[in-house]
Amino acid sequence: MTLSQLAAAILLPVFPKPPESSMSGPKGRLHDSAGCATSLATRWIAKIALLGFVVFLIIQFGDSMRAPLRHYTYAFGLYAFVGFLMDGPGALVMEALGLQLIPTFDQPWMSSSLADFWGRRWNIPTASVLRTIAYDTIMDGSLIKPMRPHVRGAARMLSPPSSKKTVGEVRDMLVPAAPHDTPQPSGAPSSPEEQHLGHYQDGGHHQHHDQQQHHHHQRHSKKQGPSLLRRQLALNCTFFVSGIVHEYIAWVVVGDGKWGWKWTLFFWIQAPMMTLEAICGHLLRRRGVQIPRALAILLTLTMLEVG
Repeated sequence: MTLSQLAAAILLPVFPKPPESSMSGPKGRLHDSAGCATSLATRWIAKIALLGFVVFLIIQFGDSMRAPLRHYTYAFGLYAFVGFLMDGPGALVMEALGLQLIPTFDQPWMSSSLADFWGRRWNIPTASVLRTIAYDTIMDGSLIKPMRPHVRGAARMLSPPSSKKTVGEVRDMLVPAAPHDTPQPSGAPSSPEEQHLGHYQDGGHHQHHDQQQHHHHQRHSKKQGPSLLRRQLALNCTFFVSGIVHEYIAWVVVGDGKWGWKWTLFFWIQAPMMTLEAICGHLLRRRGVQIPRALAILLTLTMLEVG
């Protein structure tokens, strides 16, 4: 990135497309392109027209509109206003400096799920920032570090196989409680640790087989992703941070000195709603039920209004 491009990225409301990365994992829409400068300028003009039309509707019919219609009118107004702020400078930067940008929106009214709406279609630059500063820092352990699964191999080496210990004593010494361990339900097969703990009662006749099981468990643990608790914590914290930021913006704009928590609640409640949506979608897929896209869009818009 040149010095002029860096200055434009700092001083103007534009979000440059980052360089290609070899790191794996979802990155949202960071590597999508906003298109050429001409298409961005065309969208900017269209959003100016839409913003003017929304302002006209609110002035003329705002008091008589039903609540859902008024809410969606405001949403389109916000869509047009943010596009007006970012697409115009973006088109200028792309044409003059050749700086590639990520898209601001991607037809949010066509979202087929809440995850699709918030993660891939609505205010993509803000979603990318929240992913970086809140979601990813919790998921990869930068903010809240997971408990290290150490001492299992080391503790096994400290205790000779021939020592007579009960299974419970060995389990307490070798397998301390860790948040990433999934508890076994009643009646389920024992875990790999419990399977090889029984060999200590034999006097160590199966030590080689025990070591093989331990190495297999280590390889399996390395492949495991973040726990369900960590994913939920990251999701809830991300939307809570978004709600606090929007609440502060509303507090500054309105200027009445009242902190109502309305926007904080609206954004935070999206997290449990997305979780419920994912659970329902998983259950439907297991039963072979495929929701038509038109119905999925309608359900998504309804959930946004209810939320």
